[in-house]
Amino acid sequence: MLLMQNGGLMDIKNLKTMIAAGESQTLEFKASFSNEAVETLAAFSNTSGGTVLIGIADNGQIPASI
Repeated sequence: MLLMQNGGLMDIKNLKTMIAAGESQTLEFKASFSNEAVETLAAFSNTSGGTVLIGIADNGQIPASI
């Protein structure tokens, strides 16, 4: 599994910490790469930026494979 953050690799511990903190103005969870995810990416690119985690449910549920 390859995880990217700001052009570099992200470790699993950092990912789990972000998920545990929950969604915020700069962190969004999306269960799939849908139109809603694309809209969020566009919104973040038009503001101060942010992180979109694809494959994570809104409630922070992590797939069993992580």
